Amino acid sequence: DEVLGCGRAIRSHLPAGDTVQVIIATDSDFGTFLPGSDGIAVRRHEAEAAAKVLGYGLPSFWGMPDRGLVYEETLIARVLEAVNQSGARIVYAPSWWEIHPDHCVLAMATVEALRRCPRPVILAMYEVGVPLHPNSLLDITDLLARKREAIACYQSQLRLQRSDSHILALNHFRTYTLPAETDAAEAFRLFRGPDLRQNPLRAIRPGLYYAQGQDTSSIAPPLVSVLVLGGPEDMADALDSVMLQTHAHIEIIVDAERGVYHEGLAAGLGYLNKGR
Repeated sequence: DEVLGCGRAIRSHLPAGDTVQVIIATDSDFGTFLPGSDGIAVRRHEAEAAAKVLGYGLPSFWGMPDRGLVYEETLIARVLEAVNQSGARIVYAPSWWEIHPDHCVLAMATVEALRRCPRPVILAMYEVGVPLHPNSLLDITDLLARKREAIACYQSQLRLQRSDSHILALNHFRTYTLPAETDAAEAFRLFRGPDLRQNPLRAIRPGLYYAQGQDTSSIAPPLVSVLVLGGPEDMADALDSVMLQTHAHIEIIVDAERGVYHEGLAAGLGYLNKGR
């Protein structure tokens, strides 16, 4: 994935003297391998060979179970620790639009880790199995042959799926808005600290990106309906609890309990009239 999604980006950092650290989170043991072969060892050997082609050194392997990543505090903490230890200024990760479960989980964990990072870090989401909604394109024409060579190192995966032809077709499609002499490009969705601290639901909803450059402040977030049940003694606390939520588009449905008027509603009306 590091070659498919951001192989050229990795190379672009090296001439500037940047240190590049590639972490392969899962053991890549899912799939069909030659009889008698160790799948994990095969994939590690292929990753190391691709790393030599790209020239950044060797990747680190976390060895987590393939198709077994879980979005939880342990993974978030591990990503954050890696970012802090490396002092990274930019982090590349799969996008949260990916269909592969590990890709999606790792994207979500990376976003949350960077939200907690005390220093500014740029997140660059890349595409592998699902086209993302980019705000940055990187011309890879000059190193297209090297990217093909790096992809070719993963023969065990290419026997299962022609990822090389798929991703290179996508890279070619990404030149749609670029000069005619551009043969291929990698696409990224860049997020900076303030972007990640905004409503993540708004960031993950692709439709908003079709209105880039336009004022999207008038686009209402999804309506959340809250059904409130209970007696008058519970109503004020229930309304206060709802009003403490950060979501900006809430409707409250109250069970009137056979027409009994709830005193707590009067206290809540002031909140309700403030745009909630």
